[in-house]
Amino acid sequence: MRPTVTEPCCICRKDFDFGFGRYDGRYIASWELFICHVCDGRFSGGIPVIRAKELLKQLGVAEVEPEINKKGHISIPSSNS
Repeated sequence: MRPTVTEPCCICRKDFDFGFGRYDGRYIASWELFICHVCDGRFSGGIPVIRAKELLKQLGVAEVEPEINKKGHISIPSSNS
């Protein structure tokens, strides 16, 4: 039996499986953080800043300036970013 690898989502903070053939989220290289598929889909148009206080703290620690879209929401980078 393979060990379970989990990562915390940078938005909802819930752990999700990531590895050994099961990937319930993705890694955002430019943020150096993981996001679960649920939050990635729910916030595909951007993350309202009011919902992202913890994320903004994490990005600040990593010295990453988030991109703000036309709605004033934080844009989630593609996997290639």
